[in-house]
Amino acid sequence: MTVVEVLFEGMPAPFGGWSNQRELAGLCPQEFRSDQNLWGMYVRKVLSEGTNISNWKWKSQEDEIRKKQFKCLFGLLYSATQPYDDRVAVCGWMISNMLQELPQHKPYPKRK
Repeated sequence: MTVVEVLFEGMPAPFGGWSNQRELAGLCPQEFRSDQNLWGMYVRKVLSEGTNISNWKWKSQEDEIRKKQFKCLFGLLYSATQPYDDRVAVCGWMISNMLQELPQHKPYPKRK
């Protein structure tokens, strides 16, 4: 099984989170746990400000794959059952496998 298959094989858990989130936290490469990891820094911005994904350059061109990856990412990103540091690390790892390059963060527009 490839890294991408492992990252995106889970399903929504009954009480929130993702079915394989603990497994992914255990498999996550150490580099994604650094506070200086650019992917993790991006994830922290997404968590605090939201994001507009219009500038994402996906590795896959298939809509079904993108939808599955996006669903897995956001299922884990907003999980109340996974510790914050694990969510940041694993979601950074996920995004690095979803996208061709680190996008410039584009927060949601502020409401007036």
